[in-house]
Amino acid sequence: MSELVLTSLITANEFINPLLEILWEIDQHERQGQQLIEIGEIELENFTEATILSRQNSCLLQRSLDNLKKAHPIAAPAVIRGF
Repeated sequence: MSELVLTSLITANEFINPLLEILWEIDQHERQGQQLIEIGEIELENFTEATILSRQNSCLLQRSLDNLKKAHPIAAPAVIRGF
């Protein structure tokens, strides 16, 4: 089981939650002094789609965390220096 968990983590695609990208964009506008009501570049369709993708990602992330909790530790081939 542990090998399966490690393999799935190593081969997983890099992914940034789309809601975090939208929040980062909003934060950038606010740092420039623009109020959220004035921002026309952030479209509601993007937010709706990002919410759906975020929910799907949360389910996958929870499944990965559950698998990690169930997995048994694997001994390293050597002791890491500094410990």
